[in-house]
Amino acid sequence: MQLWHYCPHDSSHGARATALLLFAGASTAACGSTKSNSKGKASASPSAKVPTAEELKKGLLALSDMPTGYAASPEESPGTGGSPQPEDTSSVTSTSAECNRLFNEFGEDSASAEQAVVSTKFEKAATGPFVRHTVESYKDAAVLQKDIAQVRDAVTKCGGFTVKDEDGGARVKIANASFPKLGDETAAFKLEATASRGGKKLTLGGYLIAGRVNNVVSTIISFGLPTVDAGATEQITRKAVDKVTPIAR
Repeated sequence: MQLWHYCPHDSSHGARATALLLFAGASTAACGSTKSNSKGKASASPSAKVPTAEELKKGLLALSDMPTGYAASPEESPGTGGSPQPEDTSSVTSTSAECNRLFNEFGEDSASAEQAVVSTKFEKAATGPFVRHTVESYKDAAVLQKDIAQVRDAVTKCGGFTVKDEDGGARVKIANASFPKLGDETAAFKLEATASRGGKKLTLGGYLIAGRVNNVVSTIISFGLPTVDAGATEQITRKAVDKVTPIAR
């Protein structure tokens, strides 16, 4: 999943944005990867419908779907200064093999399973919540299902990691979160990060929630300083899964 480039348009968020988004990119890439333990490339089931990018756009949240107070965020071009994406994952450190697996193994062969992806993003204030909605279709629902199970397991065993960048660093805690089942399957992760920048410490947190409907996954990332409301995040996620369901069935 292409979520590495999401961040508030103010690049001064620095390490605090980097910390959360590194986790977001790793986790969602894992949910959509084809690494698994299966051999060969993923193939569609004979009766499976694989929505195109144009079809997936109908499943994206619109501003009218969001709670009061949100505004649409401008999309940034990959590689611009506002992106917190590192050139590699060397800034991510952990003694856990499962944490390293999240960043270095998942998603390597995603092109073989991924069919199309579209996304949009919103923000409410300078401190958040910042919300990104991504919808992807895959050629094989079974591969997606298996990978979601794998990333749940990896997150449980990882627990947390450290991120360092030119502005400072952050300690990120990650955990599976309790969340209502939406669609055919839901994977939810809670994120908490303590970042240091210029001698100051900042706390931020949020959720990453992926709702699978057949071979389509609708993913919401919501985060802010110091955190975001779980009820509001559930409301947004329910709407996101509801919009994508007719496209995936």
